[in-house]
Amino acid sequence: MQKSTSVMKSMNQLVKMPELMKTMREMSMEMEKAGLIEEMMDDAMESLDGEEMEDEVNAQVDQIVSEITSGIMDGASSAPTTALPTPQVQEEEAEEVAPTAEDASHMTDMKARLEAL
Repeated sequence: MQKSTSVMKSMNQLVKMPELMKTMREMSMEMEKAGLIEEMMDDAMESLDGEEMEDEVNAQVDQIVSEITSGIMDGASSAPTTALPTPQVQEEEAEEVAPTAEDASHMTDMKARLEAL
């Protein structure tokens, strides 16, 4: 009991309660502010619908492109949507070439070496 009392006295000297309470109050206020800001951001994000946002973004992009190109693209035709014609593949039959006498001799040499192994 006596040792725990001395430990408690030492802890009280190390930890200054008024300063700790002040710090805790400030921290609580900051956390409240952060919570309010987070709630406001969540509300703002929820109010924006995805499709509306996408349409608005596309309109802004179109406006910027037209400003940059200064109307150059206004007269351009749209890209074709039809499929490109497929080129006709010429089917060439592979001609089988008869082995030459030199090739035949190489083959017999290889077979002999293989059998020797």
